[in-house]
Amino acid sequence: MHKSTTTTFVLLVSSLVMLSAMPLFNNNNAAMAQGYDNYGDSYSQYPTDDNKYQCRTGPFEGFFVSSVEFCKHIKFDDRKDHRDTKVGPPGPPGPQGPQGIQSPIGPNGTQGPPGIVNAELCPAGSDLENVYVLNGTTAESCNFETPSTGSLSVSKTVTCTPAIARLQPACDAILTGTSLPSGQITPNEFNITVTGNNPNPSQFNGSSTAVVVTLDPGPYNVSDIGYPSVSQAISAIITSGVFGVTSIVGPTPTFSGDCEQILGISQRANGTIAAGDSQTCNIQNAFIVNGLP
Repeated sequence: MHKSTTTTFVLLVSSLVMLSAMPLFNNNNAAMAQGYDNYGDSYSQYPTDDNKYQCRTGPFEGFFVSSVEFCKHIKFDDRKDHRDTKVGPPGPPGPQGPQGIQSPIGPNGTQGPPGIVNAELCPAGSDLENVYVLNGTTAESCNFETPSTGSLSVSKTVTCTPAIARLQPACDAILTGTSLPSGQITPNEFNITVTGNNPNPSQFNGSSTAVVVTLDPGPYNVSDIGYPSVSQAISAIITSGVFGVTSIVGPTPTFSGDCEQILGISQRANGTIAAGDSQTCNIQNAFIVNGLP
């Protein structure tokens, strides 16, 4: 009887020792979990009798552990809710990158309506009819400025016609100076005089290239007189007996264009010019060479 009681007492003491050792064992497991090296059965992915608490936050979020202490006391430097990291100041800007490829030029836009600012429309009958000009300007107006003068273009030519074909060399001598002691007869051998209202120039040598004379509106006269060199050349041809020339008729001026020859006066023409008008006066001096057949 005494022996049985002793055995029972020993078993009870052993049980108490084991029960008192369980918290230490559990704490050792927690310590192992906090040490991150060997937490083994301290957590699981599925609920068990020992691991029945599921972590909602922290590094074991979603795992089942034996105590909620595992969820809130275990810390990792790379946990999601780590707030100890400090953001430093921004660094300096980096170097500029290379320029990109230029994009193609886009299409032109539609033409907008013309802008009219402070303008007026020129009336019908004006030089700029239905054209907008600026108000109050003197540079632009509805009518072009009319010149106060007219322009007369005077040109001159010299011709020679032989009475018979064999006298053509005599005409060549008059026009080109061939075998002509006094030289050839050209438009430059004639003096042109223009009279009227302030002609400019009023006198000049004849020229096949038109000479422009400006003059005020009104009537004008144009005269054509040969220099003495013309008559001397003609006399030299007749008296030399060259080419069998007996006589030379001329030079007889003929006027054409806007100037009309005055009746009874072979060397003068007249006309009338208006402001801004442009006219022409063409003068032709003709020689006719006669001789023995």
